[in-house]
Amino acid sequence: MILDQNATCSLQENYTSSFKAARVSALVVLAILSLVCNVLILFVIYKDKRLKTPANVFIMNMAISDLIYPLLVIPKEIAMIYTNHTWIVKGHLGTFLCKMVHFLQDISTFVSIQSHIAIAIERFCAVMLPLKTFQSSKCNRRLGVIATWLISTVYTSPYFYTFRLLPTKPEGSYVCVHLWEPVFNNYIAQKKYYLTSLIIMYLLPLLLAIVLYSVLLMRLRRRVCLGQSAKRALDQSKQVTNLAITIITVFALSWAPVHIIHMIFIFKWNWSLPCDMDKVWFGAFFLGWMNSLGNPVVHFIFCKNYQRCVKKMFGSLRSRTVTEKI
Repeated sequence: MILDQNATCSLQENYTSSFKAARVSALVVLAILSLVCNVLILFVIYKDKRLKTPANVFIMNMAISDLIYPLLVIPKEIAMIYTNHTWIVKGHLGTFLCKMVHFLQDISTFVSIQSHIAIAIERFCAVMLPLKTFQSSKCNRRLGVIATWLISTVYTSPYFYTFRLLPTKPEGSYVCVHLWEPVFNNYIAQKKYYLTSLIIMYLLPLLLAIVLYSVLLMRLRRRVCLGQSAKRALDQSKQVTNLAITIITVFALSWAPVHIIHMIFIFKWNWSLPCDMDKVWFGAFFLGWMNSLGNPVVHFIFCKNYQRCVKKMFGSLRSRTVTEKI
């Protein structure tokens, strides 16, 4: 099967040099910020024993999965801009990379989503079951982390069949495509797989997070009204409220454009992207990739323990630098 890119409107043919430069610049900035912030999250939790809480174990897990974007996904996207979406590496290695890159890309997203839910459950239990001092054991936390990766691996395992290299024009070029044929009808299988992903990896986690945080916030406000350690409870309520609302908002807004444009692409555009929608397509996915940056930034903004650790770390570096100069 030969794919003739000249027969249809190619995204890259529509891009001006200035737009390509803008895309690359935006992706480079996102990659650097995402890499720095997620590494900083891991470093802070590793250094401070007080931050080794059940919820922070899953925050570390989320940070590790988010590192796949600046280290693998974004560099791949930058390369695609300059190669007109052709695959640089050919042969068996190229086929393996075609499968593995997309496999890891969606594993990162799914692990991050499951980590969000695990964090919500941990915080819910910590507030709702204080007398039982509910804390998951170290073994259970490890099993939970392993489960997020195992579930994601199983769900994305079809990628090792569906992603493949196909020749395209000009001769000698290849593209990495997602096809369910010949075992399944390609359009029907892709539609079912996407709708399943939409439900179990976006809508259900979003609904569950909203329910858990809503009940949690109502309980915290009730404690304030009853006068139980009023000032401390009020401060805790405000912090958890701001954090919960922001987490849900960032998660929902980051991925909503991707799912909306996918639905339009499948059900209205009939699997063919109009040429004048290329910038909208890129913008939607860019917002989704920004979630890898939004996750650590939200915790740095709303968690005082993270802020304290970062200030302490940079304060030590500054003192060391001044001492060396003297």
